[in-house]
Amino acid sequence: MLRFLASRLIQGLGVLLAMSVVVHALMGLMPGDPVDLMIAANPELTPADATRLRALHGLDQPIWERWANWLAAALSGDLGYSRLFARPVPEVLLPRLANTLLLLVPAFVISAAAALVLGVRAAMRPNGPADAGIGLLCFAGISIPSFWLALMLIMLFSVGLGWLPAGGMGPPGGDGSFAARLPYLALPLACLVVVSVGGYTRYVRAGMIEQLRQDYVRTAQAKGASRRRTVWRHALRNALVPVVTILGLEFGSLVSGALVVETMFAWQGMGKLIYDSVMGNDYNVALVALLLATAVTLAGNLLADIGYVALDPRVTLGTVRT
Repeated sequence: MLRFLASRLIQGLGVLLAMSVVVHALMGLMPGDPVDLMIAANPELTPADATRLRALHGLDQPIWERWANWLAAALSGDLGYSRLFARPVPEVLLPRLANTLLLLVPAFVISAAAALVLGVRAAMRPNGPADAGIGLLCFAGISIPSFWLALMLIMLFSVGLGWLPAGGMGPPGGDGSFAARLPYLALPLACLVVVSVGGYTRYVRAGMIEQLRQDYVRTAQAKGASRRRTVWRHALRNALVPVVTILGLEFGSLVSGALVVETMFAWQGMGKLIYDSVMGNDYNVALVALLLATAVTLAGNLLADIGYVALDPRVTLGTVRT
């Protein structure tokens, strides 16, 4: 176990290092730089001022040298300074990360739980009325663009009925408590659940149908096991193995945010932050945010591997029992 975890840690560090090189190189190759934006905002800056600012921020150095300087500073705990927000990167990142987790973690849990129930229900009677109805809802959720769904939710519940606010993080002058934010959380949460649950349900349904056709299910029923026990205690456990892979890959989105939904509902999360930092050439914020999303995705893959062991006794960390 420890050897496996150490191996995955080393691999993860290698991926993060490579990711930092790629992201830094791509951002360095983007047209323009922060100084160009400063010049556009302040026409009084002279070419000499621009040269001095580029030297001050290290923008006159080669890309590889800038990356090496950033890496040395990051390893010492200095993640840099945000040009757009005029604050250290952690001070910009942490509040946005908290907002994204507040929105995406409940959406992830609700979507997975709903998909589990709906997928099993659809698989128990393939091509039946329940399966057809659930399949229709799933395809609708997969096909509906999130921005269109967000607009329809705003039109219905905010403009039409007036039950919920159209967007924002909380009431003006509020205390920022969860209770005060809850009405503002409802619509973006519902939007994310609707667009996510369909795909998860299809994976659960496909896995369950495959497992319910296996010989061990018929054997369990022949020995007197009830239909409920066969489905929930035997078939579901094996059907979840491919689903765990999908959930592990989706784990990284918990910190990378949902740009469209956050924009539509004016939710100040990581998706909007990453977009603004990339478009504004705020290198430090964009780089740290993307590396954080990569690290969480790697952690999700590790949790998925551990989940395989819990679900399938034939699987061990690193080998397969036959």
